Amino acid sequence: MDDTVLLDELEQLARGLEVEVRYEPAGGRVGYCILRNKQVAVIDERLTIPQRAAALAQILASLDIEDVYMPPAVREVLESYRQSCQSS
Repeated sequence: MDDTVLLDELEQLARGLEVEVRYEPAGGRVGYCILRNKQVAVIDERLTIPQRAAALAQILASLDIEDVYMPPAVREVLESYRQSCQSS
């Protein structure tokens, strides 16, 4: 799957999970927090499309997404991030 398409799919998934995705100056960092009772993912705006997709995938893989519909290719990406986090 193309990185631009993957990022779009991940952003749609985030919206469905009510996670606000923000692209802001962040010194190359990414993070997830709850701000004023809203889930927020902050991703550095200077990251490339593949880096943004990887960062958002890593954040979403840490959430409860088992019962959420997503395209199989997106689920595969998220599962690979989930497995890599568990083995670390």
